[in-house]
Amino acid sequence: MHCPYKILVADGGKDRIIERHLQELKNYPNLDYEYIRYPYDATIEDYYAKFENVVSKVKSEYLLLADNDDFYLLERIPEIINFLDSHQDCSGARGKLVYLDLFDRTGASGRLVNGMRYLAFVKESASIESESPYERVESLCANMCLNDYYANWYCVFRTRTFREAWEFLITLPVKEVVVTEILTHVLMVMSGKIKILPFPFYIRQSSTSSVADTLVAGNEFLERCLIDNGLSEFRIAIDQFFAAKSKEERDRIIKAVASWLEIFIANIYVARTSIKKGFLRSLRKRIKMALLTNRQIAKNYHYLLRLFFPWRKMKPLRLRMLEPYILEYGN
Repeated sequence: MHCPYKILVADGGKDRIIERHLQELKNYPNLDYEYIRYPYDATIEDYYAKFENVVSKVKSEYLLLADNDDFYLLERIPEIINFLDSHQDCSGARGKLVYLDLFDRTGASGRLVNGMRYLAFVKESASIESESPYERVESLCANMCLNDYYANWYCVFRTRTFREAWEFLITLPVKEVVVTEILTHVLMVMSGKIKILPFPFYIRQSSTSSVADTLVAGNEFLERCLIDNGLSEFRIAIDQFFAAKSKEERDRIIKAVASWLEIFIANIYVARTSIKKGFLRSLRKRIKMALLTNRQIAKNYHYLLRLFFPWRKMKPLRLRMLEPYILEYGN
C-alpha cells in the first residue's frame, strides 16, 4: 500500500531474515521508511527504552502507532489530521474500530496471514469529550470494554503530548506492559479529549496477539502482578503524576483504574473458561460458517444481535480496499 507518511520501524525482535529484508530500502520503493535496529527486547526495560527512543525520533506534529498484525484505512488520516488541527483541546482522534476474522477453505480461523473468506464488524463507540480531565478518566475506565477504548492506543496523537507522557512513564519502576498501557491511556485523556470520528479506520485481526494469548491461557497478568508487585505501580504512578493534586482527585483516578482492572481481570477469566469445547464451540463454528456462505442468514443474524444485544453496537462491514491483501483468490 502506498503510505504517504514517514514510517519508523523499531525492531527489537530476533528475526534476522526480516532485518535483512527491511534494511534493503529498495524492497519498498513507494514507502518513506527508516529501519532502526534495537537490541533484542530481552527485558521489559529494553522494550521501554526502545519505545521511548523511537517516539523521540518523530519529527512530525502527529504520530500513529502501528502493530504488525493490524491495518489502517490510510485515506482517512487526512480527515483525522484536519480535525485535530481545528480542535486543540483533543490529544488524539481516530475512526471506528473494525474486528477482522479470516477463514481458510475448511472454515477454520486463527493466525492466518490471508484466507478464502473473512468477517468484519465495525464497533460503534462514543468520544471522550468531557471538559473535566477526571471525568474523562472515569469515562475511559468505566466504558473500556463497552466502547473498546483499548483502540484509543491507535489514535492519531499529538506527538508532543504522547512524547511527554512516555518521558514520564519511563522514569517509573513499572515492570508490567499492561500496566504501562493502562497508564498511557489515562495520561492521554488527562492531557485532552479523545475524538472518535464516524467512519471505520483501524482494523484489528482476531487471534493474532501473543500478549493476549498469554493473558488468557495462563492468566499471566495476575501472576506477574503478584510476583513483581505490579498493582502497586498504579499507586506509584498516580502519586507521582498527581503529587500536587488534592486527595479527592487522586482517589477519583485510583477508583476509576480499579473499576477497569476489575472488568479486565473478569474478562480474562471468562475467556479462559468459556466455550473451549463441546456443543457451544461447535455451534459457534456452524454459525460463523453460515454467515460466511449465506448473506440472508448473516443479515438476519446481525439484525437479531442488534435487537437483543444493543450494547454490543456491532455492524457487519465489507473491506473492499483490504481484500486484495487478505484474500487468497480475489473476491
